[in-house]
Amino acid sequence: MMTKPDLFSSKYHFIGIGGCGMSGLAAYLHLNGAVVTGSDSRKSIYTEELEHIGIPIFYSHSEHNIPDCDMVVYTPAVKLDNSELQYARDAGIPTIKRGQMLAQIAASRKTIAIAGSHGKTSTAALLTWIMRTAGIDTNALIGGMMRNYERNYICGNSDWCVVEADESDGSMQLLEPDILILLNIDDDHIDHYGSTESMVAAYASLANKTRSRVFINDDDPLLQQLSTGCDANKVTFFGGKGQYCIDTENLCYTEASVSFRISSGIEAHDVDFLQPQSFNVSNFLAAVETARHIGIDFQYIQDAAATFKGVKRRGEVWHSASGVSIIEDYAHHPTEIAHMLGTLKSVYKKRRLVCLFQPHRYTRSKHIASTLANAFRHADVLVLTDIYSADELPIPGIDGNFVYNVIAAKRTKECHYVADYKNLPDFIRSHIQYGDIVVFMGAGSIGALAQECHNQLETELYT
Repeated sequence: MMTKPDLFSSKYHFIGIGGCGMSGLAAYLHLNGAVVTGSDSRKSIYTEELEHIGIPIFYSHSEHNIPDCDMVVYTPAVKLDNSELQYARDAGIPTIKRGQMLAQIAASRKTIAIAGSHGKTSTAALLTWIMRTAGIDTNALIGGMMRNYERNYICGNSDWCVVEADESDGSMQLLEPDILILLNIDDDHIDHYGSTESMVAAYASLANKTRSRVFINDDDPLLQQLSTGCDANKVTFFGGKGQYCIDTENLCYTEASVSFRISSGIEAHDVDFLQPQSFNVSNFLAAVETARHIGIDFQYIQDAAATFKGVKRRGEVWHSASGVSIIEDYAHHPTEIAHMLGTLKSVYKKRRLVCLFQPHRYTRSKHIASTLANAFRHADVLVLTDIYSADELPIPGIDGNFVYNVIAAKRTKECHYVADYKNLPDFIRSHIQYGDIVVFMGAGSIGALAQECHNQLETELYT
């Protein structure tokens, strides 16, 4: 079991505790016996969960928030002039980033790490659900709310722990997992790595530090390149060269699920998967190969697929109100956007698809603006709002209007710009039609409007 007993007998203060990655770590430490406090600038579903389990939270940043503690944990979004961080350093209190804390926890468990530019959270949640369906009381620390549990962490009694390997700040290289799943490599976070080559090298370093088994998506060109430098005895492919394959001719999508047959050389199984998005089928293959490797019977995998509710803000359907269907999705990179909207268009077919998108971060928006127009090709109506900063400093000339102008110059379908996202509900009321699919998309604050829109539609339109 735990090889570092002092990890759970210490006192911690978390700066930025409401972040999806931070809150899970805080809850996990608290429920395993550590003393935890935290601070954040705003309330969220994550801080509400932490307060519910007994963690005191300050909704401001002040040196007076710092208790008598052994360590301060902070998110990379926290600025160096943060008053709490400065106080801790002046007082000689050890300070570490979120990724370092995760690495310490992971080092005390048999860790399965999921890495890649897209799909980490959904795959980690799915694998966690499969393992627990099979009776493995795994731990889990992931970057989103698992809808089967309504939280982003699981405290189990086994040695296993499922985690996400965060590539955004390079902290994934602090991990030394027993098993690694490499889903894909895209050009997200190039601003951190400087080049594609440097980014691929970081993933390769993580693969080479993995103790037991590396599962690699052989349909991804950059991962194919990476695999040539890995120990062949540790590599298992999923996808085109994997042991299991999906009969693509018999894929059947509905609004609520996707069904297919998956087979290997000696077995075939029919699967009803409760997550109809096309990219989740690839994630499912990764989870299957991993689950079978650790000895899970396929019946448990089938049972888990049929009951897996997904992750909040990942294609989350808010159901219909007054003839309009409302969906919330976290997609903010062109690859993610194109996959999600393509799936929705194939599922809902003739219904009009209206996408409201909040660009994420100034650096990312500057880098990807030119490729966004094609990513939104399946949206019949596109509405853009201003950039969600994620605490980044503004870049002169880079704002929502910049993104809109780049996209509008290449787009032939309807396109609008509403600078203040708080004005989007009024825009929706005046522009949507009966039967529309309305997608609130982005990694920032736009998701909060999905519920507001749903409530308005129930009382104001078509009634």
